[in-house]
Amino acid sequence: MGSNEATAASGQRMPGRIKFALAAVWLQGLLNAAGALLILSLVADQVDHGQEEGTGLLRALAMLALAVAGVLIVSGFLALGRYAWVRPVVITVEVLVVLSGLVTLFSGGGLTSVPGIALAVAVIGAFASADGRAWFDR
Repeated sequence: MGSNEATAASGQRMPGRIKFALAAVWLQGLLNAAGALLILSLVADQVDHGQEEGTGLLRALAMLALAVAGVLIVSGFLALGRYAWVRPVVITVEVLVVLSGLVTLFSGGGLTSVPGIALAVAVIGAFASADGRAWFDR
């Protein structure tokens, strides 16, 4: 990329819808990390008290949540660099968030999963929009 192209690409303003989506991606990443660390802390406490039964699945879910958190946070920062591959990665993770939220909702988890589903749908909408495609197609 020549210096004129780099200047033109860096001078373009990020659409507001994409800014909101990136803030949501970072928020989701931080909340996933915090939740995973809380679960790992609770699992460690159970193990310390001799209650190891059933902790393997919780530990695995916490590790998965940490991995998702890492992907979301890193993708959020790399989206600032307008890397084209970030868009499908974030959309894929958000689709998995929606599916997970729907499973939780319909398996008796209550309405607590609805805000997460709504946020994920908003991020998908922003990244899949014309603005999203234009932002990542540099």
